Parts: sequence; structure tokens; C-alpha cells
Amino acid sequence: MILLERIWKNLREKGDAPAYCCETQRLSYRDLGEWAGRLCGYLQKRFVPGVPVLVYGHKQPVMAAAFLACAFGGFPFVPVDSFTPKERLRAILDSARPQALLAAEPLPEEKIPVLSPEVLDEICRGKKTVPLPYPARKKDEFFYIIYTSGSTGTPKGVMVTCENLDSFANWMWAMFPQKPAVVVNQAAFSFDLSVADFWPALSWGAQEYILSRRTQRDYPSLFSQLEKSEGELMVLTPSFASLLLADQSFCAQRFPKLKTLFFCGETLLPKTAQTLLERFSGLRILNAYGPTECTVAVTAAKIGEKEAAAALLPVGNPKPGMEIRIENEGRLAKEGEEGEIVLVGDSVAAGYVGTKPHATSFGMRDGKRSYCTGDLGWMENGVLYCKGRLDSQVKIRGYRVELQDVEKNLLALPGVDEAAVVSCQDQEGRTVRLAAFVRLGDGQDLTRQQLQALLAQRLPAYMCPVIRIVQVFPLNENGKCDRKKLKEIANGKGTFKADPNNRK
Repeated sequence: MILLERIWKNLREKGDAPAYCCETQRLSYRDLGEWAGRLCGYLQKRFVPGVPVLVYGHKQPVMAAAFLACAFGGFPFVPVDSFTPKERLRAILDSARPQALLAAEPLPEEKIPVLSPEVLDEICRGKKTVPLPYPARKKDEFFYIIYTSGSTGTPKGVMVTCENLDSFANWMWAMFPQKPAVVVNQAAFSFDLSVADFWPALSWGAQEYILSRRTQRDYPSLFSQLEKSEGELMVLTPSFASLLLADQSFCAQRFPKLKTLFFCGETLLPKTAQTLLERFSGLRILNAYGPTECTVAVTAAKIGEKEAAAALLPVGNPKPGMEIRIENEGRLAKEGEEGEIVLVGDSVAAGYVGTKPHATSFGMRDGKRSYCTGDLGWMENGVLYCKGRLDSQVKIRGYRVELQDVEKNLLALPGVDEAAVVSCQDQEGRTVRLAAFVRLGDGQDLTRQQLQALLAQRLPAYMCPVIRIVQVFPLNENGKCDRKKLKEIANGKGTFKADPNNRK
């Protein structure tokens, strides 16, 4: 693997250069290489390459060493963050059937060998030097297995191969001819967005600067850490960017070295892009698209003032090795015609753990792996536009309503910077009304009643939701807008309060 060859070289040659920083814990490239070497040697003596190993914790330096140990030792690893509920963890263990569990945080005893935090620390900090083996991975070997939500409520393990990750990493390498010195991480390692910063950063010889869950929940600490990082590239979700923009000090004057933002995981709104471009002159905004099943991202578009002025931002051209097809009722759609986005090529994963590919959205097109995304989009002059999910439709009093249609009309109202629409159900599970949560722009003082009246001029009554104004949106553990939480609130089963005293 070209990716691992580059990392292997950096671990040997970068010496005391910073490699991994999480709060007060720092590892140099020499330290990280030695930790990974010792752990890799330990695993190779006791376990079978090719059989999964689960890595549990929250961004501790030992997790970085564990990922490298598994990668160089030939063990497909399963990253699981410690915020994962016990029932979901049990479902992942039952599905992945790992031969060992590397626990960076305390974990209840399981029926498989568990290397506790104390044991991991002792192995990594041992006195004996164990050279990290030169990478000799085959392209069809599984590199990692990452679990994503399933429609049935059971998590699905996406099997990502060495070829998949190498293709993505090479694309990122070409996208950054001038390699950033510091890459800022937002996403948990159980969320594949983190793949876009962790592996490229180490292949570039850059410092991976971590924003822990605790830091992200402490607004003053978050901005202090960002300032201290001197980050040049940040990989993040649009919802997290909106959280940062709620503070006026998130601008070039305070963060002069921030040059690039790489977005993926959610829809980036034009207003968010416009505000970023206003606050950071010359900022490079990359709007990427891709499901977990296709290795983080397969398209990316540079967003400038011209693109940000449009109603919908492009998500870009396909990366090398990938083809994008728009299919409509079993046929290829015409230029500009909407249809389901189907991805074909070397970024498509091998399938889900324990499931035959043909029984899922995975398939074959012209002898190549394909994946039907369930997303609605179209192609225009070779550029992909993603409109949203095909299944975001609900039925109210016999009328079919697209939630994204309502959101789009809310965003068109003066003063509205962000909007999310969810459905409310009765005891039988029928959708009975819509609820909308909106965030107003700086200095806007519109009332809920005024917004309702303005929206009524654009939409029929059955499409008009009950509106609630919020200062910030709740985020889930992956840094995305927590629509599940919003739905609970709308159905009277939860609360959310943004404390203005925590916002500078």
C-alpha cells in the first residue's frame, strides 16, 4: 500500500516532529512508531492476521498506535468510540466477532481476550524496541470495518479494503500539493469522516491535532484548543462549522493559519459557505460527498463566492477510479435529470459483514463494484449535485411532503441561516404534523409568528411546520445535526437548551 509506505517512511525519518496531539497528550513520530511496533509485535505473536481486532476508546494516543499496529500487522480493525451504548457495542461484537479487544478505556469483561488500558500502556511504553514491519498488504485484504446505522436498527459493518483506502488517500494526496503541517480532527474514530484526517495527516508527515469530545462540549476550551493548534486544514461536518460560526471570533484574525476546510457527512448550506468566505479571505472550502460504503468521499468541489451564491452547492467531480451514474427507474438518466446516485469503482467497499452483497445495495456494474446510495441527485457538465435522501418523504392527511422541500423554503426566508424539519407521529406511528427548528443570522430578531406568516406565503398549509427558534442545533457524537434529538423534542419526549452564556 502506498499509504502505509509513506507512513512507514515518516515514522522512521520524522523523529521528534509532532505526530499526534490530544489535549495534554502528545506523541512524536518516533514515539508513535515505537508504540505501534511493540503493539504490532505483541499482536502478531498471539493472534491471527486477517481476523478482526476491535479498538475501543476515545481518541487516546494508544488508539493511534493500535490502528497502526493493526494496519502494519495485517489485522482489520474495528474502531468503536466509548460513547457507544452497551447494547450497540454488543451488537457490533456479535457481528464482527473480533479475536481481541484493545481497550483504551475500561470496558466490562467480554468473552474474548481484552487488553485493558493498563496492559496496552505497558506494551506500548515497553523498553524493548520492536521495528514496525514494512507494509506488505494485498489490495483485497480488509483494512478496517466501520459500523454504520442500519434501517432495521441493527448496525451494519462496512468492510473497507486496502485498495479502497489507498485510492482515497492517493486522491487526498493529489488534492494537497502543499501538504499542511497541522490537520485538525473533529470526528470520532467510529465515524469514517475521521479517516479523511488521520491517515492523510500521517502520510503527509503532518501533526494530527485532536479535538476530544470534552473539548468540543466546552466552548471556551474549544476555541482555545483551535487557536493553540495553529491548524491549517480542518476536516469537519457542516453542523460543527455552524457551531463555530455562532462565535464572531471564528475568523481569520484569530485563526490566521487556517487555510482549508474539508466538509463531508452532511449537506453544506450556501449561507454557511458565504459566512466562512466573508470571515476568512482566501479560504479554500472543499465540499465532498460519499457514503461510508464508498470510503469517506468520492467527489469534492471547491466552493468560492460564485458557487456559494447558488441555491444548492455542487459536490464535485468524481475522484480517479470512480464513475457516477444517475439511474431513474432502471435506466441511465439524461444530463440534468434527477435520479438515484449510483457509485461505481475502486472506492466501493466489499460489502457488509455477514451479508451477501447482492442482498444489499451493493452490486456490480460492468465488472466493477457498485453501490446504490439512496441519494437523489443529478449531473451537470460532469459535476454532481446531491439533493438529499430519496426516502425523506412523509405523508400528511393524504399529501406527500418532502422534508427537504420544506427546509429549502425555510432557508429562503430572510434572516434564516439554518433549518431542520422533522415529522411528529401519533401512537400508531402516523405522521400528523411537521416541526421545524431554525437558527437566525446575526442581528436578526424575527419572531416565530413572523416566520410562520412568511412561510405561509410560500407553502400550502399542510406543508407548514410548527417553528421553533434555537441559538444552536444539538449535535450528535459524530458532529452532525442531531435529528433524532430534534424529533424527540418535537414529539414531547426530550428537551434541548442552548445556554447563551456559553457563547462568546
